[in-house]
Amino acid sequence: MRSYFLILTITLTGCLNFLKAQNVYIPDSAFKAALVNDTLINTNGDTAIQVSEAVSYSGRINVSGLGIADLTGISAFMGIDSLNCSFNFLTSLDLSANTALTYLNCGYNQLITLNVSTNIALTSLRCLGNQITSLDVSSNSALTYLSCQYNHLTSLNVSSNTALTKLYCNTNFITSLDVSANTALNYLVCCQNQLSSLDVTANLALMDLECHINQLTNLDVSANVYLMSLYCGQNQLSSLNVSANTYLYYLHCNNNQLTSLDVTSNTALYNLNCSHNQLTNLNFTSNTALEAIWCNNNQLSGLDVSANTALTFLESGNNQLTNLNIQNGHNTLLINFAANGNPNLTCIQVDSVAYANSIVNWVKDSIASYSTNCNYPPTNCYAHFTMSPDTVPQTWYALNQCTGNGIINYVWNWGDGTPNDSTTNPSHTYSTAGYYNICVSITDSIDCTNSYCDSSVYINKSIVNAVINVNVVNQLPSYINAGLETPSKANFSIYPNPTSTTLNIQTTKSNNSNVKIFDAIGQLCLDEKLTNKNTSFNIQHLQSGIYFIKVGDTMQKFVKE
Repeated sequence: MRSYFLILTITLTGCLNFLKAQNVYIPDSAFKAALVNDTLINTNGDTAIQVSEAVSYSGRINVSGLGIADLTGISAFMGIDSLNCSFNFLTSLDLSANTALTYLNCGYNQLITLNVSTNIALTSLRCLGNQITSLDVSSNSALTYLSCQYNHLTSLNVSSNTALTKLYCNTNFITSLDVSANTALNYLVCCQNQLSSLDVTANLALMDLECHINQLTNLDVSANVYLMSLYCGQNQLSSLNVSANTYLYYLHCNNNQLTSLDVTSNTALYNLNCSHNQLTNLNFTSNTALEAIWCNNNQLSGLDVSANTALTFLESGNNQLTNLNIQNGHNTLLINFAANGNPNLTCIQVDSVAYANSIVNWVKDSIASYSTNCNYPPTNCYAHFTMSPDTVPQTWYALNQCTGNGIINYVWNWGDGTPNDSTTNPSHTYSTAGYYNICVSITDSIDCTNSYCDSSVYINKSIVNAVINVNVVNQLPSYINAGLETPSKANFSIYPNPTSTTLNIQTTKSNNSNVKIFDAIGQLCLDEKLTNKNTSFNIQHLQSGIYFIKVGDTMQKFVKE
């Protein structure tokens, strides 16, 4: 019996020593050198990688940009959770044994196929910049990040990837894309494909949508109220409604077939490209944060940017302009300005004629001259209202801020299917819980029309049989000291917005100022005092939705994700 156990012990010891001595076969010298030089992997410091070293390693491998053509040997590293082999010369990649991977970056190689069916733990997959013709991610339900752009894909099925928050599939040959199951999506970049339709009505969390350079004829973004960036240029759109997208920061809808564009609701708009359309009128009165405008190659007869005091770039050439007012009191900020290609434009209204004539980057036709008073007739009208909560729960005031020429005719739409109101300052009562998009449309005495919508007022669905009252007024009651301000006008700034955990406040107000947060039905959710001019508040306890934060005498809107 002793002899038996002695033989067994010797045999097992020999097997273990054999495994320790056995080397992983790694034919690519660059790949082998990278592994051998990694002391966390090559623990004994020799010139090879033993099987025991590979099996026991559970960290990450980064061999990006090393000129590797063959990744044979990677299968021995069954415990690794992260692999970056991007920017190499790989034509094939077998990761069937690497089932612990949560992160894979194999971008910018020469891969034609990629099989990730066994890598079910993957949360991030980056296979961009290859020659992949098909990609099956149906087994990768944990994916939150998928980057497969710059390939040769003709289709992509992401119906199983319900956890996706970021999807980059641009610059392929995809003809259809269904993202209805991807309700967690924040970023969708599907530009430069062959899409003829795109439905994003189920993607309520979407913040960035880039679908330009496709073949879209229709795009509905009314449900995407958190949208901050929209790039839908170079499609075949004949209409675009962005009235519900009040957080919109970037809007590029150039090179379409748009005949009208209403951006009066988009008060946060910073960068707008609506060039190469068929637009005849643009109203930028409410877009005081705008810094860059491309509206060239349209059919505009008049353009007034006198309210856009932050403007640094304006391209208005190749229109039918007869009126152009850039007198905003801050022409020194306007670095690039072009108004050439408007043969009927003889006068451009500016802050200073001498300054305008001295700027090399300002371009106009020779027939046009600068003046501080071009005697333009009034052309703009402005539809707008600001929602403010009353001290009485579930009661709101809509401050009527509409302006126009002469008598203004109103149409108020309450968004609940009830008849419109045509009075100046109506009142309305909602009896059913839900979200409501309140809109006002005006027409003045010179037939200038404009409209504005606000969907921030809603009845919380958790309140059964709740009622909310909205009263339109020309002036807020004296006991309501705060109106909702745009970020550029408020005496404080908030970030990030939207946010899920913490809301940071920077303010010019003194310490001990009151900070109050209201929900969308006017209920007080937080009442604190500022401890300093840079303060953070934990808002994890708040339910997802739209809230209003009041600091001192001004108020802003933010989104709790």
